[in-house]
Amino acid sequence: MPSGDNGAVPSHRQPVRFGVFEVNLDTGDLRRNGSKVKLQEQPFQVLAALLEKPGEIVTKEDLQERIWKDDTFVDFDRSLATAINKVRQVLGDSATRPRFVETVAKRGYRFIGLAGQASTLPADNIEALPPGAVVVQRSSQRALQALAAVLGIALLGVSYVYFNAPVPEPAEQPVRRFSFPVEGITFRSGGSISPDGKYILYATGTDGGSSLWLRSLENESARELPGTAGVRSGFWSPDSLSIGFGTARELKTVSLDGAPQTLCELPSLDSYPFLGGTWSPDGGRIIFSSGLLLYEIAARGGQPKLLFDPGDVPRRYFEDPHFLASESQTQAVVFTAAVNSTDRMLTVMNLETGQQQELVPGAWPVYSLDGHLIYGPADRAYSGLQALPFSLDTLTPSGQAFPITETGWEVGVSRDGTLAYLDRAGATTGTLVWRNRAGELLETVSQPQTRMFSPALSPDGQSVAVTALENGNRDIWIHDLTRSTKDRLTFDSRTEGGPTWSPSGREVAYRQVDGPLRRLMTKAADGTVDATALVEVDAQMGDPDWSRDGRYLVYPQTGGRATRWDIHYLELGTGGGVPEPVAVLGTPANELDPKFSPNGRFVAYVSDVSGRNEIYVHSFPDGSAGRWHVSTNGGTQPRWRSDGQELYYVENSALMAVAVSTDREFTLGQPQMLFESADLVGGSGATLYDVSAAGQRFVTIAPVQDGGEATPPTIRIVENWYEEFRQQDK
Repeated sequence: MPSGDNGAVPSHRQPVRFGVFEVNLDTGDLRRNGSKVKLQEQPFQVLAALLEKPGEIVTKEDLQERIWKDDTFVDFDRSLATAINKVRQVLGDSATRPRFVETVAKRGYRFIGLAGQASTLPADNIEALPPGAVVVQRSSQRALQALAAVLGIALLGVSYVYFNAPVPEPAEQPVRRFSFPVEGITFRSGGSISPDGKYILYATGTDGGSSLWLRSLENESARELPGTAGVRSGFWSPDSLSIGFGTARELKTVSLDGAPQTLCELPSLDSYPFLGGTWSPDGGRIIFSSGLLLYEIAARGGQPKLLFDPGDVPRRYFEDPHFLASESQTQAVVFTAAVNSTDRMLTVMNLETGQQQELVPGAWPVYSLDGHLIYGPADRAYSGLQALPFSLDTLTPSGQAFPITETGWEVGVSRDGTLAYLDRAGATTGTLVWRNRAGELLETVSQPQTRMFSPALSPDGQSVAVTALENGNRDIWIHDLTRSTKDRLTFDSRTEGGPTWSPSGREVAYRQVDGPLRRLMTKAADGTVDATALVEVDAQMGDPDWSRDGRYLVYPQTGGRATRWDIHYLELGTGGGVPEPVAVLGTPANELDPKFSPNGRFVAYVSDVSGRNEIYVHSFPDGSAGRWHVSTNGGTQPRWRSDGQELYYVENSALMAVAVSTDREFTLGQPQMLFESADLVGGSGATLYDVSAAGQRFVTIAPVQDGGEATPPTIRIVENWYEEFRQQDK
């Protein structure tokens, strides 16, 4: 029997064809539509081993013996997972919806694609039968030989037609789109789709009264998850059976049919106690953002530990973590690293080495198993989602990013390629409107503007100062309500917000973000005098308020990035120079959004001392007269009527009013609801209304589209999202 020099039988195998691919097992060539595709040696050997046994399970032990037999130091499981992942990337295949390579749990892999072989082994490879093996008569043998010849000719004909017929393109999965509006959806809570693609997770309400909801994509039913009050945002376990979520104080988990379990108290209880979490693919640990730092904790609970110390790195704020995984790999996490509210970078970290690498500007990254990082805009300006081809092997981009939606913010993607994202485009452009005490729209009083919040009425009621985003920068703008014009007050590249008027109406105080620094600023309302910095701190700072006598500015501030919020004040015009801040209200809880009573004797504020955000009133400045609990069912955004006889706040989406007295001592009545409106629902710390002097009208921000029609935020679903971009992404 002829043989090669090494005694092996020479191989003359026909190429194996499946889909648009052709593999030559002898030369090691892989081609797609005739064009050669590069595949490294070990992944090709894995593919070859699977192709040689189509439809059969090739065990991990078989692959190790064949490919990694002589490599005694290799991490075999990881090397095999990497090789399989490279094969799937080249073939455009999916681990969860395979067309070619199927994973057989705990055993190995199987090639399930349409494949075939045309045997051309030489005739002398057919060995002679041993003596005595022929038991049929010669005539019968000749008949069998004739039948075999006929069948052989037929088989050759079929093989010729099969292997030389044009190879059809694989059928594309249909792209299907649908959506549903969600009234009152909270910040950072949209587009969280379960890994199995069956549910959408979102939260509605305000910080003090928000809760998680599940919407089934199979029957479109929705239900509230009990025990999730005060939720900030949620994230899924890898088996789609549990949800992790953060509140103002704790990190918790809840099963779809069970009661919540507390994992730990959050390391930071400032205004950023929880900014996203991610569950490891093996279900063993959770990485989350608290106080703008990243921590990790066992999924069963325990003591959280800092994932890394940022030290003196320029980007000091870290949020939106997301585990990267392929097969058994769980060694990397991608997250958003930020300098300020508009300067954000996607950053990947190898959890084994601790090495970090910045990728591209963006926020809210998630990984899609077709090999892309999907993310939102760095400035969170609702300008659409991007997809970045990404290699899990090198943890680096493998191509150029391309847009996949025109609008979009928070995003998620399931294992089967279903994309879900929150579209706030209809709610990003707003206009100032007057509403009466019944919530009825009286009139529109301003030009539309993008991402407008923190409206503050001037003392004469003729103008409103707001925070708004234009040309990629957040600044203070002043709207003239009588002429419906707007003018920009701040012009530099820093981020400004939270305006409050001086009693004369000639100045505006506001806060400024400059990298890690926060400043309390004042500027002439007509822009004729440059801004003055009153306070500069390396800490978080909230919106200020100016007392009616012009003597004090009060504002919330943390002691640092990982400490709670307390209320401070400045006494202006005392002896010249820059006044020294004084802490007026500091407790183990958070105190936010302080607002002076008209006579300056009291401050209304938000505190979570009871476990959720409620409205309180405290005497000013020494607090000796006492403290009063105003709200009864949660509350944010306190405001006073100009005569001090009524106090307002927001409970979920309702505007509440409480009769009060501030003359000799503070007294209060029972809260009464005035009206409900989606205008009042924002996110953490957002102020969305102000009250006229007489308390008969309220200025709010109504979302508008180009045609002027108000629209609620919408969760949009795209099944098989990548099919629309597969050709352009080659």
